[in-house]
Amino acid sequence: MLFHGVSKLSLLSKVLAVTVRFIQKDVYEKKTSFNPRPYFKLFIDWLLDLSTLDPVFGGANFQVLTALATSFHALQPLKVLAFRLFS
Repeated sequence: MLFHGVSKLSLLSKVLAVTVRFIQKDVYEKKTSFNPRPYFKLFIDWLLDLSTLDPVFGGANFQVLTALATSFHALQPLKVLAFRLFS
């Protein structure tokens, strides 16, 4: 059962990494016309859904939050200026 949870965490990490790369590519291509709101909403939804204790991840809440934190770190406004506060 632990292996099943680990494979889910591995899949989550891969999905987040692909999402981050896609967002970075989108920022690079669109420059000033980039709209961060849909991505912001996506990550907020993932954070709310995945941060609850869920038996699917085998109680690995810390690893889920670490994977999300790694994604947030890669997309922080100091690195991706398009994610600065938007009006």
